[in-house]
Amino acid sequence: TVLCPLLPLTAGNDEFWTTNDDDSTINASLWELIFQCLSQGRYSVRDQQSSAGSSNNHGIHSILRRRGLFLLDSVASQRQHAAAAIWKEYILCFETFELEGERHIVDQVWPVVVKLIRHAAAVDETTANKDDIEDNARVMMLTPRWIELVLGRLVSSDQIAVRKLGVFRLLQVLGRMPSRDDEGATAAIIAEAVKEMEEERRSMTVTQGKRDESININTADAGSASNKRSKKRKNNKEKQQPQPRKSTNSRNNSLEDVPLLLMTKMIPTESFWNILVPAFDSLGGSSVGYTIHLDENFQILTSSSSPKQIIREDMVPLFMQMVKNYMSIDVQAQSGMGTSFWNGFWDWNVIGHLSVKTIVDYIYCSVNENLSSETKIPT
Repeated sequence: TVLCPLLPLTAGNDEFWTTNDDDSTINASLWELIFQCLSQGRYSVRDQQSSAGSSNNHGIHSILRRRGLFLLDSVASQRQHAAAAIWKEYILCFETFELEGERHIVDQVWPVVVKLIRHAAAVDETTANKDDIEDNARVMMLTPRWIELVLGRLVSSDQIAVRKLGVFRLLQVLGRMPSRDDEGATAAIIAEAVKEMEEERRSMTVTQGKRDESININTADAGSASNKRSKKRKNNKEKQQPQPRKSTNSRNNSLEDVPLLLMTKMIPTESFWNILVPAFDSLGGSSVGYTIHLDENFQILTSSSSPKQIIREDMVPLFMQMVKNYMSIDVQAQSGMGTSFWNGFWDWNVIGHLSVKTIVDYIYCSVNENLSSETKIPT
């Protein structure tokens, strides 16, 4: 990654975007490098609790994540591609969770995160059963494993107040009581997102065709220096301005409208045990605790807030319901990622360094779920 400043000089070549056998390896390696950079510090909270991680690595991890964002931005900026705009929004969210320390600013990007979740679910749906799709072509699209990274970055933030906010917002979805129409709501959202994605691709194809035709006409009619300067200004303007995207209903981009099942596709059980549970557990031994204060609209309080009512929300019941949900939903079968719930349940490397209260909480709700349903705890 020390050579990452050189990428903008070479990413304009087609070899980074084509799917020919000769250069598909180059493309796949570049995207895997970006993914590995953004994955740095993924289990930082768990490692801190187990004393297995060194605090000296935090600075290195942060540098590598920022280099990964630079590489991703360079690649997305060099290509007029249907996925380029969505990657720009991904970078915005990741940078906010990485650098921002003000909770109310972090809270403002959730509509963008929800849009990314819907897009990733659509990509996952359209590529799940197609064997003819190259790995490098698939990784160029925003898939659930990238969403897992950006959500994991939020709940692993070094800013304990930001981490608490991220855990709470996820618990608002994952800690709901299961609904009978969760599966239907998830399918409807994915179907709508697939339709939007296909329309964006068709629109981008038409726009690219018109742009190529215009460039060919200008090239054939190249004459005066003023025409050349006009053409250059036009091309620069087109590169700087992203193509307009189809507007979506703002309600669809609300965190409240994300079904429980859809969110579990983005956070499989491996991330549940190694990222989300340690992040929640870390709040109990800190000054922030498990209680969050909100205004009457369930928004974060700021120094300029004048709420009519202050709501104190306890996160522990949401956490216990989330454990029950992950126990009852076969996340591995639904998402195709991660380990099963019970592997983490009995893994001492996962639970051995949690606080006694957290262990008692999830064992208590696990036993209750076992007694009140057909779920059986394997021994």
